Amino acid sequence: MICKKWHLFWGIGLMAVALLTGGCFQIKADIDIHEDGSVTMSRTMMGNEFMQDKVEEAKADEHKNNPNVKMENVSDGGMKGFKADTDYTDISSMAKSSNMFEANKGRNNGIQMKKGILFDDYSFDLIFDRTNDGKDIRKLPKDEQEMARAMLSDAKFDVTMNLPYPVDNHNADKVTNEGRTLYWNAINAFLNSETVSIRAVFRIWHKDRLMGLGAVGVILLLAMLSFISKMKKPGQETAEIQKAKNNAILCGVVLLLLAGGTYYLKEQKPVFTEQDIISNINEPKASASEAKVGNSAKKENLQLEEKKQKETAKPAKSSTTYKSQEADVSIRPSAETALGPVDLGMSYDQLQARLGREEKPSKLDNDGFTHYYYPDLELVVGNGRVESVFSNSSLVQTKRGLRQGDSEQAVLQAYGKPYGKTAYDGSTLYEYQFRSSNNDNCLLRFAVKNGIVDYIGSRIVR
Repeated sequence: MICKKWHLFWGIGLMAVALLTGGCFQIKADIDIHEDGSVTMSRTMMGNEFMQDKVEEAKADEHKNNPNVKMENVSDGGMKGFKADTDYTDISSMAKSSNMFEANKGRNNGIQMKKGILFDDYSFDLIFDRTNDGKDIRKLPKDEQEMARAMLSDAKFDVTMNLPYPVDNHNADKVTNEGRTLYWNAINAFLNSETVSIRAVFRIWHKDRLMGLGAVGVILLLAMLSFISKMKKPGQETAEIQKAKNNAILCGVVLLLLAGGTYYLKEQKPVFTEQDIISNINEPKASASEAKVGNSAKKENLQLEEKKQKETAKPAKSSTTYKSQEADVSIRPSAETALGPVDLGMSYDQLQARLGREEKPSKLDNDGFTHYYYPDLELVVGNGRVESVFSNSSLVQTKRGLRQGDSEQAVLQAYGKPYGKTAYDGSTLYEYQFRSSNNDNCLLRFAVKNGIVDYIGSRIVR
């Protein structure tokens, strides 16, 4: 069993020492998944001379928590540290080995697996963040923030995944080796206290079954050719020719069914559900953080749920009034990441200017994000800017004219194949990737229940 949250504890402790001493550190996680489904996970930690006490402390913890780990000393320029390797027989055993792969209900799904005849599909949905550790650089005065980031400018926290076959879907920062090597830069989980998301969907083929299937196909093809040659052999009786013909047709049909079935299975895209999670599942202590991360398929506020159930499916023609200020929330926005008059990255002052004051008191969640509630919209604001927005009625619409209450088919016609498709709590979540006006990576989500859009959400991916 490897140390729980090993990279977060290492990084938090290193960052604190680095701020005090001007030290520098590097953390790297390499996940090598092999063709047979086994995994080798390598964790590297290095620091300069100011960080060596912390490096040695982490090394001792690693030995204590995982006696069978393969450890070696490493160095790079003026930095020294260690590399720890752990082997796993399969992805399932790795998924339960560390909180790194944990599924946090309402936030991420950890590792999911769908077993198949010819291949197994896997989905990695991991998050890295620092919740309530008291070392948020963003809470420092502006001049101290700039100094802290300058001191930590050379710090690194990288995650690399090496796959045996090309990835099907991902949000990696860089992809090489024809889609087999994925790279994420997760340092903002420390420097800016952001939630860094790591997503990858891929499959591992069963080579033995493929070889067996290929052998059957060759046998059928040879048998069909043999029967065809018998049909053409001179001196054959009519009954023998007909028998050979029937056998040739039978072999051909079976061969076509085999090829067609294989192609059909290959082209099927997996839809992962909660039942497919193979990681340990962590129940959140506070559900308020779900809206901030944006992976929750539920609305947290019961009063808003009651309000939403009373909404009509048809959009109202009149605008909605907020605290004696008119705001037409039914307008069609010009940005793909916007809902009605609200776009991601908008400042709180811009928000107030457009919508007026909220309908009911705002709510501060455990991650330091503020939730603002309007009759038709719910917003999450962090550092004075809109991080996410959710629809609460059929009034608001997207740039392409989609509204709460529209059909699933309308979503697919307007937006095409989704970046991500996940089944969650009775809904199917369709997610599309866009860039905001501030060049932030964003996801536009349509939660579809019983063929109808239940709500629309848009969020910045941190």
